[in-house]
Amino acid sequence: MISAGDTFLMPCNSVRVKAHLWVVVTGPDSSQKLLVVSLTTLRPHSDPTITLNAGDHPFVNRPTVVSYADAMIVDVEYMSRAVVNGFAISKQPLSSDVLTKIKDGFAKSPRTTNAIKVFIAKNSEGN
Repeated sequence: MISAGDTFLMPCNSVRVKAHLWVVVTGPDSSQKLLVVSLTTLRPHSDPTITLNAGDHPFVNRPTVVSYADAMIVDVEYMSRAVVNGFAISKQPLSSDVLTKIKDGFAKSPRTTNAIKVFIAKNSEGN
């Protein structure tokens, strides 16, 4: 079962290039969709909305940002197959504090797409 806070090491944008740590931001909704977002090393062109540092997660060992522009809504089945096929490698889950910080950043980042904002709003109702 994949749930909010789980993390996976996998390539960005389904291309086998350098892997990034991806965070499951929301658990499966009623249509078995989840929101995932990647973390990447802080660079001059990065979205600085949320910066993580060493200690925020065992994989994070330098200033790291949340790449809100790369956030994706994916099927649970897709993530499950990616793990089984070795495309995604499961890593230690995020703490609830860091996950909350990342979730809050979606509303603050100018790079969050409208589709992602709608998905978050829909999946926050009643919580």
